[in-house]
Amino acid sequence: MILLKVEKGPLQGQEFRAPEEGKTIIGRSSICDVALVDFKLSRIHCQLEYAEGEMILEDLGSRNGTYLNGKKITGREKASVGDRITVGDTEILIAMPSEAEGGAGEAGSRPRGGQTTFLRDRATCARCKAIIPRRELEQNLAREIDGEMVCSRCLDPLLEVEISGYQLERKLGEGAMGAVYKGVRLSDGHPVALKFLSKSMTSKPEAVKRFLREAASGGALDHPNIVRIFESGVDVDRGLYFLAMEYVEGTNARALITEKEYLNPHQCLSIGFQIGKALEAAFQSGVVHRDIKPANILVSSEGRAKLVDLGTAKSMQQAGLSSLTRTGIGMGTIAYMPPEQIEDAKHADHRSDQYALGASLFHMLTGQRPFGGKTPGEYFRAIRFEKVSWPETPAIPEEAREIVETMLEKSPGDRYQSPAEMIAAMAETLKQL
Repeated sequence: MILLKVEKGPLQGQEFRAPEEGKTIIGRSSICDVALVDFKLSRIHCQLEYAEGEMILEDLGSRNGTYLNGKKITGREKASVGDRITVGDTEILIAMPSEAEGGAGEAGSRPRGGQTTFLRDRATCARCKAIIPRRELEQNLAREIDGEMVCSRCLDPLLEVEISGYQLERKLGEGAMGAVYKGVRLSDGHPVALKFLSKSMTSKPEAVKRFLREAASGGALDHPNIVRIFESGVDVDRGLYFLAMEYVEGTNARALITEKEYLNPHQCLSIGFQIGKALEAAFQSGVVHRDIKPANILVSSEGRAKLVDLGTAKSMQQAGLSSLTRTGIGMGTIAYMPPEQIEDAKHADHRSDQYALGASLFHMLTGQRPFGGKTPGEYFRAIRFEKVSWPETPAIPEEAREIVETMLEKSPGDRYQSPAEMIAAMAETLKQL
């Protein structure tokens, strides 16, 4: 056993016993082996791996970094007994339990200050293969079915019924606005992704408008690099708004960054080139996406990139007429948003989408978002005024840097003036990589 002693931070005095073989995940989420009440931590922050007498500490793409003996780690670093791990406001000492401590604690017990806690063996859902959070196990939210553990998400009652001609198979993800499921169209057995607006949002007119606008914007765009929307509707029996969309077997760019830390330049520019094609089709139809980010870029198992989530899109022909684009409302995700869109979403045009794609490519190339700050004010000032700074590693070809830097220019007039111009630059660089 390895003893992880919290010596500073909100859980000071707490001790966790980790196995000498395998991985121990540290973070803020209940899914972690060591779940810490520290809001400076990422949900999944870092992991300590013990194998064949050697310990390896690895940051898992955390927001504020992981430090070993006061030094920020950039990859996988060797650790040993006596070392100190700092994450957020928490400092953890790696120690070995004494013989007198050897029998203390009880597996699965709830942590209390000053108590030693054995880490519960992590269970995996038999259906979605995700790790089941300890909270679900302790509160019996997960159930054993036919001898296998099934997480609460896979016990969703929607999976047991037919909804407007579709049969849902499993949940793909969930956010504040709703959830997405994989399903089949019963009329022909065609696989689909079904997006449902959360019931808590149906009472909010703007949320419903945004959801319906995704159906209108997506339905108007037919392009191989844009996820198709087949239909939208309301399941009257359950009061559920839904979109039936093209199902893409694969992942998204954000998950790829989490898995690999960063992507190679050729893969990044290939994704950028394909999404650029999607933006060209949107531009020709007078549509601006306004929320391009790695999580909205799907990548199929064959490497095809597709743009998804047109809920914040707007028609340039109707710009300024929608109540969803009011003065002072930025719309979109701040980390990838251009200066003009932060100030007022009405200023967003196709060059704003280009900036967001450039910020996404920077994140894919480096594993870091292009700008940061300790406070929201510092963050916004960096986006408005600072020039992007490239890390020393990984090595990125100058041609790729120049493309991204052009896309991230502060003034829209200094960026590529059309998607076609941006695509041409990417195509030329791809030939050289």
